[in-house]
Amino acid sequence: MCSAHVRWYLLAFLALSQAGCLFMATTAVVGGGAAGVAGVAYVRGKLTQTFTAPMDKAQAATRAALHDLGFPEGTLRPGSSHSEIDSNTSLGEGILIDIDLEKQSAPVDEPQVRISIRVGTFGDATLSRRIFDQIEKRLSSNEPTSFAPNPSGIVTTSIDQPMRQTDEPPLAK
Repeated sequence: MCSAHVRWYLLAFLALSQAGCLFMATTAVVGGGAAGVAGVAYVRGKLTQTFTAPMDKAQAATRAALHDLGFPEGTLRPGSSHSEIDSNTSLGEGILIDIDLEKQSAPVDEPQVRISIRVGTFGDATLSRRIFDQIEKRLSSNEPTSFAPNPSGIVTTSIDQPMRQTDEPPLAK
């Protein structure tokens, strides 16, 4: 074999080996980009709204709103400046609600809470807005919250146990 052929084989081998590196680099960039897109979708799945209310009233209104919409009251992990409420949809997707007390500029300012809702992994904007609307109704009413939370904080329903419905009313005669 002549030296010209050896050079061509060597050149072809180098080109193929570099193509493999290029393929691997492209795959890493595309794969990393897909992970980045998933991360952005996860972050965007959380909706946040601010309400004028003290922490205890916001917790009660949020649990009452979940109850009003037919969701399990879930588990409350209370705190003085941060609370979490976990519940789930009828399809078994998790609902995570964070309630954070905002810092006040002056002691005479009304307390404000920032409530964040995530439904499932990537969020459900329609359902989150529906929960926000119900929380707002509960907070804006001057009536005390008629919802009495479960003192044990134990989830009373789960994906394996469907929510109990009331009996049908008797037929009119």
